[in-house]
Amino acid sequence: MGKYGANKKLVAIQQDNSEPVTSFLQKVSHAHNTNAKAATKNMLSYLKKQARFLKSKNLNALMIQMKEDHFVKVRGMIKDMIAKLQADASAEADQKVWCDAEMEKSMTKRDVNTGEVEGDTAQMSESKAVINQKEEEVQTLLQEIADLTKGLNEATELRTNEKAENETTVTESTAGLAGVIKALKILQDFYDAQLLQTGSSYTPANAGADGKTVGDMAPDTGDIGGEYKGNQGAASGIVGQLEVIKSDFERTISETNSEEDTNEGEYQSFKSDSESDIGEKNNLIRTKKGEITDETATAADAKEDHKEHSGLKSEAVAELAELKPACVSTGSDYAERVMRREQEIESLKNAYVILDEMR
Repeated sequence: MGKYGANKKLVAIQQDNSEPVTSFLQKVSHAHNTNAKAATKNMLSYLKKQARFLKSKNLNALMIQMKEDHFVKVRGMIKDMIAKLQADASAEADQKVWCDAEMEKSMTKRDVNTGEVEGDTAQMSESKAVINQKEEEVQTLLQEIADLTKGLNEATELRTNEKAENETTVTESTAGLAGVIKALKILQDFYDAQLLQTGSSYTPANAGADGKTVGDMAPDTGDIGGEYKGNQGAASGIVGQLEVIKSDFERTISETNSEEDTNEGEYQSFKSDSESDIGEKNNLIRTKKGEITDETATAADAKEDHKEHSGLKSEAVAELAELKPACVSTGSDYAERVMRREQEIESLKNAYVILDEMR
């Protein structure tokens, strides 16, 4: 019976005066209390079933509190629990949004810097390999320059000695040639003088302007008492030998000079090629040393970047560790918690309806 019905009956009784008002109110109160207890019992049975089904700590705690309060303010407790669960849901939703944002930020920071660290490590390895290769190339070029320089020095020393020997040969041969020419001149002058003294109208081959040969001008040893005309056969032999010697000296001088020119030309060509190779290799060394300097700077930058990115990665890992208790290690999945809380709120609302129907 509702309040409106009880009040209407009370008015009728008061008008009728056939039943005491106090007695009627006691009956109404008794009936109301009986219905309230029944409703509360039904409500507790329902909540107990829902708590067991949902495995809800919140509903179990509420039922214990209801027993301790002897069912006083039961509806208020249910309303308070509903409000608390709704507030928890709102707070957890806000926490979820914050956690998602912070977790995403920290994970992005971790992943980005993990990639950067890997890139920095690869760059340092690559730079180290390039530097080692360039240094080996520089050492190879230095060895090649040393070999070229040694070869050029040896060739220069050989050319200097050879040139000195050729100069000595030419000098000695020139002096010998001059002596032979002088000897021939002396003989020529001597026999020419003898021919002028004897005179002759016959001019044999190889005779001078006066028709006398060298043999004609030689002294005659076979006729000591007669006029001396010279040993023409001996004179011819001496002159012939001197001519051969003269020719040898001239050939030696010519061949030595020709050989000197050839050897000097070959040496200058070798010297020019060697110096050009040495110059090119020195330029390559300067280039490679510059590349080594650049690559060393790149490696140093990569090392600094590696240090920075490693620090940022460590920071991100630490941030994730701090977020884990509040955002990850919560005992159950967020969606599962939301669903259970909604079911708890729905169960409490149903329990409230059960009680409210008895008012």
